[in-house]
Formats: sequence, C-alpha cells, structure tokens
Amino acid sequence: MMQKYYAKQGEIPKQGEIWLPVGDKGHLMMIHLIDIGRVRHYIPEELDIVSIGCGKTIGLVFMTSMGPESTLPYHELIIAPALIRAGCTCGFYVTHIYVDNPKSQIGGIRNFGLPKQLAEFSWDWKAHAAGHIAIKLVDKDLITISYTGAFGSLPLKLGGKAASILEDKLIFCRNSFKANYGLSKVSYTVPPESPIYQDLNHIGLGKPILSVLGVNMRGTMGEDTQVLAFLPKRSQIGGHQ
Repeated sequence: MMQKYYAKQGEIPKQGEIWLPVGDKGHLMMIHLIDIGRVRHYIPEELDIVSIGCGKTIGLVFMTSMGPESTLPYHELIIAPALIRAGCTCGFYVTHIYVDNPKSQIGGIRNFGLPKQLAEFSWDWKAHAAGHIAIKLVDKDLITISYTGAFGSLPLKLGGKAASILEDKLIFCRNSFKANYGLSKVSYTVPPESPIYQDLNHIGLGKPILSVLGVNMRGTMGEDTQVLAFLPKRSQIGGHQ
C-alpha cells in the first residue's frame, strides 16, 4: 500500500499531499446534463468527452465552505462542465474555479494547474434553512446560488475524480466527501455583466437535474493524484485552454 502524505494545516499543500476539508457551512453538489457540442470549445481538443447518449455529457457544479479545522479555510466554487476519459479513467474537467484564500489559489495552480481565481463570497448560512451564496469577482457580481433547505438527511460518501492540465500533463485526482446529505432545489443567477455570463450561456449551464446539500462534511481532496497522459501540444502553446 502506498504511503499517504497529508498537508500541514495552515500551509500551502505540496504536490502529492492530500488536502483535508472540514465543512463549517453547507456542501452543495449539482449534476447537469450538458450538450457535448456546446462544451467542446472549453475542453482541450486532445481530450475525449464521455457521452452518456443523445449528445450529452455530465457536468458538475460544486460549492462548499471549509472551516478552520480544514487544511486551509476557504470557500470554493467549481464548475466542471464535462466528464472526460483517459484510458479507463473518467473525471470531471474543471474549467472555472473560485476561492477566497490566496494559499488555496497558489496550491491549486502549482499542484494541479487549476485556473483558480480569487473571489469574494457572501453566504447567509443557516442550518436547515434556505439560503443563497453571492460571489463577486473584482467588484463585479459573478454568480448567485440559491438553494432550499435539505429534504431528508442520509449519511453518504460522495465524490469522484477531477481532471486538469498542469503544463503538458493531464492530471487526475480523487476527491471524496462524507456528510449528511439531503435533496435540495438549486438555481443560479448570472447577471449579463458577470465575467462568466458568456461562458455559461455557451455551455448551456441551466438548472441542475439533481442537487444535494450536505452538512457536517469531512473529506479528502487531491488523493491518488496521477499523471495519466502527456500532451505535447500543451507545452507548445503555453498551458491549458
């Protein structure tokens, strides 16, 4: 069995170290059906998008708050609008990601090539109640996520693999989150002046087909990090799309 290395609390994780998130608010995961033709432009051309039929792939939107017990405390919004395949491994390809801790931004860029941007998060969190998260980027409203209180509560471990490109390497890592999950109804508001308004319109990110809200989350991020492919074109054009 391979030895696991965990990042030190409060420090920027090194490559290969596992991040340990501990939720202090909610943990939202939203599943979308996305037209492959619409999302193709946002996925590097060398990568194969997984089709689940009728020209669709699966997209994931992920919103969480990691509290002071975590490796690093921060809010995070991830948009991964396509499921890709490399060999026998599938993972969600991350195109947009926002955090409010510079250490998280540095670690994500350095270790995974993730396009992390610093944003401002405002979350009116109340347990067992509806709420919304307003996110701003450079004084512009980026997106507002509204959700209902959770219907039901079931202890589950949810997660999967995330994919990104670091220089000329295709990176996969496993993320998993234990929480008490219930179904939730989630919607997004993206104003026309938002920096991601055009992207989300082109991708066709509408209402999720399934949304869950978890509480008392504990998890692992960046586990089993692997290089699954080398992409020579990436080194020639200077990074990922």
